[in-house]
Amino acid sequence: MIWLVQLVFDCRNPDPIARFWGRALQYRNDFCYASDEEIASFRAANPQFEGRGRIDDRELRRPPVYIQRVPEPKSGPNRLRPEVAVQPGSSTAVTEELLGLGATSRGGQLTDVEGNEFGLREAAELTERKLATVVFGCLDPDRMAQFWSAATGFMPGERRCDPVDIGLAHRDGVFVLDSRRYLHVTGIDAAPASGRLFDLSPGLGFRPTDQPKLNKNRLHLDVCSTDAQADRDRLIGLGASVLRWDSEHVMADPEGNEFCLSPSRVAD
Repeated sequence: MIWLVQLVFDCRNPDPIARFWGRALQYRNDFCYASDEEIASFRAANPQFEGRGRIDDRELRRPPVYIQRVPEPKSGPNRLRPEVAVQPGSSTAVTEELLGLGATSRGGQLTDVEGNEFGLREAAELTERKLATVVFGCLDPDRMAQFWSAATGFMPGERRCDPVDIGLAHRDGVFVLDSRRYLHVTGIDAAPASGRLFDLSPGLGFRPTDQPKLNKNRLHLDVCSTDAQADRDRLIGLGASVLRWDSEHVMADPEGNEFCLSPSRVAD
């Protein structure tokens, strides 16, 4: 079973990405609001995290985000793009806020501090800002929606799929699913809010494009599995392929979009 989905950014520098997206999506995470001096002090004291960053919500409402430095620069438009939903009537103010955080706007297209494209829309049902959708550009949106809904267990919709409540809980510092206990870094020092965990996690949307995938994605999904070997075989049966299966478990969906299948650590 896939029990957790996190978003992964490739980048030049993880700290500006963490600061931008942590603030843009209003994560409950002190690191996103730290000063340059505090971040430099943390980096100096923790060289093992060089080139890496995270955005984790201590309330466990928003999805975990992992950020990693890569040698290659961004090349061309991103195949996967975040779409941020905001309360009605707030898009102008939120856009100005994001521009103040380092976003740019050209021809109506917003990009973050490293040029990653993203969307912004108002949603009538919202009471707070959220990452509503990770949007895939697809040659065959219906096929991709079918694959990803089956892969993740998300509820299928019209060219999208959305998270469902699988009964995940967080107790005594670990995640609990079907009476089994799992470890994940996003649960360290967590203070869950009331209600369902990760209720502000995004759905996946699939929009048509006539442009084939040419480059490694700058954003990808990392899916956490209760049984990585079984899920690998299941996903291959759905149309995925294995790109690498050693210390890293890297796969690709039917249109070649990379994703990681992460085996979950069972708590003692």
